Amino acid sequence: MNRFFKAFKAGALRVLKFIARVLAFILCVLFYYLLVGPYSLVIRLAKGDVLEKAPDPEQPSYWVRLDPTRPRPERPF
Repeated sequence: MNRFFKAFKAGALRVLKFIARVLAFILCVLFYYLLVGPYSLVIRLAKGDVLEKAPDPEQPSYWVRLDPTRPRPERPF
């Protein structure tokens, strides 16, 4: 009887792991298409280029100079 329960437990765990993977995939897809996708569309329509990554042919360089008087960390890493 003990061997039967071990085999049943192993089989049930396999089935439950498969169900968990399927549900996780479905939930991730729903989260993306119902929340992240529409949010990004609204942000793009409202603000345009949020990260300012559009190429500017008038600009000679994209280098951003930092203020030399800014406080520096004692140990950066």
